[in-house]
Amino acid sequence: MHIPPEICRLIAEVIRYPLDVTSPTRNTEDWLKENTTLLALTLVSKTWSRGAAPVLWSEILIDRVDRPSVHGKHSVHALIRASRLLDTLRHSTPFHDYATYLKRLTIMINGKDNTEYITRVVEEILSHSTHLRYLRYSAMEMVQLQLSSLQFPHLTEIKFSVCNTSESAREQLGRFLARHPSLKTVSLVPVPTIWGWYDWTLLREFNPLPNLQTFWGTVADLCILRSSERLAALKIIPGNRRSFIPELAQLANPFSRVNHLVMSPPKIPLDLDTLKALHQSFPALITLDGLVTTTTFIKLMKQDIGEAAGCLPHLTRITVHESSHGDLSFVDGVFYQSLQDDALERAFIALPQIFPAIQIAMHLRDERGTAERKLTLCSFATGVAVFKRMKVHFASGAALLM
Repeated sequence: MHIPPEICRLIAEVIRYPLDVTSPTRNTEDWLKENTTLLALTLVSKTWSRGAAPVLWSEILIDRVDRPSVHGKHSVHALIRASRLLDTLRHSTPFHDYATYLKRLTIMINGKDNTEYITRVVEEILSHSTHLRYLRYSAMEMVQLQLSSLQFPHLTEIKFSVCNTSESAREQLGRFLARHPSLKTVSLVPVPTIWGWYDWTLLREFNPLPNLQTFWGTVADLCILRSSERLAALKIIPGNRRSFIPELAQLANPFSRVNHLVMSPPKIPLDLDTLKALHQSFPALITLDGLVTTTTFIKLMKQDIGEAAGCLPHLTRITVHESSHGDLSFVDGVFYQSLQDDALERAFIALPQIFPAIQIAMHLRDERGTAERKLTLCSFATGVAVFKRMKVHFASGAALLM
């Protein structure tokens, strides 16, 4: 029975992409299982090879873990696998053009590896991978990639995490982003959480990232944007409580289409100043996660409701956090008296006076030295505040009613 190569490819794509090519990265184990199945299909016949090989090579993952070879006899170092990938991309055949097959590429390099060799191999791999739609690059050492010469016309998602504090590296990265208007998802996670400084407002004149929908990075990174017609979701890595509000003021405010904001790790107290600053930058928020409850939150809900009224009028869901150790809680190195349950309840009951659309409010308290979180959930679905208290275990994610 003859099966056209197009049908073989569709079957292979179901194995590789349960959703689509831009779906979130699957874990390494799933990727290896997919490779085993797809490799077997390429060996069935020439027809199956023509259909399955492009899908097999459409996603490559090179991580810091040594992996078995194809035959399972030896452990293969990540850099050896990177070199083999480069050789394959260099020597595409008339039957298989591997460079055009590659759509998703993940490279995560160990800090113990040779930096000069890493840089050369990675740069050449990227120079051949002009059909990429997804690129994730992570390096634990000071790797200075020459991004200025790289161009990916079809790139829609990038995740970039590298320990490089030089100003020139930051400028190169900014200009790289400005040259890729097709990007819809951008993740810039510093390792460690201190980047080199570069004034990305200098790049606004080029109107970078006009199609951006989702962003993960620092507030300073957002300074690159001039407009935000499509930006809807943010995950912000906050600096410290003193710099947060001034940094927001430097943005091209307002970002009127941002509906979802997560701040992680939680460092910024929920108070009147923070609320006003968030409203100025993101007035259309529907969900907000990552602010910290301190005594200033209680003050806000007791004394400052009148000044705060009108901020974030579309907010329907808010999640606030507290880290405690005994009777004391702390945020960003500052200790204060832990909030009492009755005070928290009274504050939550007053939330609709500020947020008229609020439906759910959650308070997550982490107790240092334990694997549990204490969750207080308040629902306004019936127009009356209804409370539930639970314990959430870190490992299992299970929630138990208290």
